[in-house]
This record gives sequence, structure tokens and C-alpha cells, in this order.
Amino acid sequence: MNISKILWSSRRGMLELDILLQYYIKNFYFISSEKRKKDFQKMLSYHDQYLWNWIIQGKVPKNKNFQKIIDHIRKY
Repeated sequence: MNISKILWSSRRGMLELDILLQYYIKNFYFISSEKRKKDFQKMLSYHDQYLWNWIIQGKVPKNKNFQKIIDHIRKY
């Protein structure tokens, strides 16, 4: 997936998610491993409510790789 598609996919229906996801892309995505990039792209395919629950509400996704990304987003 090219960067413009990733940026477009990070634009969600909730401003809070937009801000957090785009911050992650601009500051950490490019220096991440290829595996982490693919996991992030896969995570973006989930509905807003899942992302909200994981990132904002602190619920734990089944995919442990997502949790690593979420922890990173929440830390910064």
C-alpha cells in the first residue's frame, strides 16, 4: 500500500483517531519494520469502533501485533 492510501485510511470518522493515527504515521511509521508496517495497515482495515475501543478505551485486541502498535500510539 502506498503512503497516500495509508494516510487516507488513517482518516477516520472520529477526530481523536484521526489525530492519533496520523501522528503515528508521520513520526513512527516510516522508521518501523516492514512487519510492523503491514500490521498497521491491517489494523487500519478494522472499523472505527474497534480502533476506538483499542486505542482510547484500552481494550485488548486479539492480535498481539496490533497491541504493540497501540501501546506505541498511546505512549506518544
